[in-house]
Amino acid sequence: AEPANANAQCDGFQALHQLVIKDPDNKTAIALKGGIRVVVAAMTAHARHADVQQQGCLVLNNLSSNNTHNKTVIAGARGINVVVQAMKTHMVNAFVQEQGSGVLASLSVSA
Repeated sequence: AEPANANAQCDGFQALHQLVIKDPDNKTAIALKGGIRVVVAAMTAHARHADVQQQGCLVLNNLSSNNTHNKTVIAGARGINVVVQAMKTHMVNAFVQEQGSGVLASLSVSA
């Protein structure tokens, strides 16, 4: 995807979401290929773009759900900080708040 293009990032996040939905085993493969770091980097680069934040949180939520390895990778990639920052930046956006809360809840539960 094009790192400078927020819409391209959203398209990439939607593709990752679909990969995880179709086959949960893709969660680990995505993490091992650096996908979590790419999501966090895109969210950082497009911090003011609400759609990127919402889609990024959705992907991180899906990747962390019932996957201890990915939870560790997300935390190590500063994913928690990025999610909290997204929620602070987009306080009035219910979708960002919902997806961000979902990530934090998923990360707080043992797999």
